[in-house]
Amino acid sequence: MTMQHPNRTITHHYLRQLLSEGRIVQIIFKKKDGTDRQMTGTTNLSVVGPENKPKFVRATSPDVVALFDMDCMEWRSLRADTEIELHGSYYPAAAKV
Repeated sequence: MTMQHPNRTITHHYLRQLLSEGRIVQIIFKKKDGTDRQMTGTTNLSVVGPENKPKFVRATSPDVVALFDMDCMEWRSLRADTEIELHGSYYPAAAKV
């Protein structure tokens, strides 16, 4: 089930909350160079799959949100000062086996 959002700017704290619930998020954010980038991402390891599971866990800064970019199939991180626009979030239909 997709949760529609009115394309609103959100904080990295709210993004972290959505990801901690196992959701997949659809966001647009401003890159360092000022261009917009669209991303569908998650931290749900059942969606990421074993081949993309982090090889180790490292301490993360509370000012950084790490998530898996499902389009590029790579891990990305967003700084707290990154402008993030939420376009949707949803729970995965079924876990990968």
